[in-house]
Formats: sequence, structure tokens, C-alpha cells
Amino acid sequence: MPICPDRPRPFTCAICGEHRDYRWPGPVQCWPVEPVCRWCEQTFGSVVPAPGAFRDRRLLSVFSALAEALHTEAAHQHYRRHYGTA
Repeated sequence: MPICPDRPRPFTCAICGEHRDYRWPGPVQCWPVEPVCRWCEQTFGSVVPAPGAFRDRRLLSVFSALAEALHTEAAHQHYRRHYGTA
């Protein structure tokens, strides 16, 4: 039985499309939660209030990041259709 958990698997972020290979992932609390990389989670995700388990707050942050990315893309599509591209 290993003392340390296995490091996160490499994956492609669903928001930015970058391939993330975490060779030195840092503390376990900062590991990315698939399918969103840590940078996109912190950029697009909302801050979740303190009550609740830490992992639950991280999952809510990931879900809010995905929802915000979908909302942003929908707004881009809407404005492109009405106003064209620059």
C-alpha cells in the first residue's frame, strides 16, 4: 500500500485545450480535477464559500468553471452571428 497517492494522469483540458502533463504536481490539494486544468479552474471558476468538505468545494469550482466557459462560448457565438467578426 503506497503512502503517497499516484500523481494525476496527463489529460487535455476541456476549456483551454492544452495538454497537461503534471510531472511535478505539487501538494495533493492543488492537483487538477479532470477535465479542467488548475489554471482554468482558478480563472473561470467561482470562489466557493467555506462550509463543506474541501473536495466538494473543488468539484463545485470545476463545475462553475465549465459552466462559465460554456456561457462565454455561447455569448461569442451569439455576438458573432449578430455583429460579425472583426
